[in-house]
Amino acid sequence: MKWLFVAVVALSAAGLLSAWFCYGETPATSWDSPKMASLQRQWESIEAELDKHPQDQEWWENVKLKEHALLKKSLTVPEMRHLAATCGAVPMGVEDLDDFHWSVIVYIAVAFMENGDREGLVTLFSRRFPESLWPEEATARRLIRFSNKAMKDPVLVLGEAYSRCKDHDVRRKLAKTVRCEFEHLPVTASSDDAQFVSNAMQWYEKNKAHLRPRDSYTPGHPYTSFQDDREEPRKR
Repeated sequence: MKWLFVAVVALSAAGLLSAWFCYGETPATSWDSPKMASLQRQWESIEAELDKHPQDQEWWENVKLKEHALLKKSLTVPEMRHLAATCGAVPMGVEDLDDFHWSVIVYIAVAFMENGDREGLVTLFSRRFPESLWPEEATARRLIRFSNKAMKDPVLVLGEAYSRCKDHDVRRKLAKTVRCEFEHLPVTASSDDAQFVSNAMQWYEKNKAHLRPRDSYTPGHPYTSFQDDREEPRKR
């Protein structure tokens, strides 16, 4: 185990050194690093363009796409993992896509989902959990529906993050999200968040063979992202 730990540390360090040589600057190993300060100035310069057309939704989306392109160009995978591990330093009161730090958290979450980086997601969500990734796009829905091919049983990330989380507010948000996804399914109810999250994850494990991501919400299931094939009418 000791040698394994040393190997992991060495690989991580190699990744960061690679980022250093590729980008010609000290890698972003923390939220207050020089690279992050420089990135924030560039991001805020783009963000200032919103003032030109404050009521134009299409303009807002184009500005956000520019910011996304900046983050994609600037942050490497090793850097994102370090930022995920230290994102507990980001204030909880800035949960807004128009805030630099929160936008970086959202960007990292989406990148980890697309890459199937389960450990990265658990680390991130156990410290800061963005309930939405984009206006009207819930994090859980994106995780369940679009991460299904990138990783196995993506919804279990929520339970794993909850079990690791030590921050009361983050635990509350994770539990709220799990309740939204499972309360309308036959999961054993509990007023205790920890117990309900445990019940939900166990129910999923036992029933996942019958579940698939729901294409759209329905009046009968307005919240859950799961479709249960046992609810569908049998074909004659």
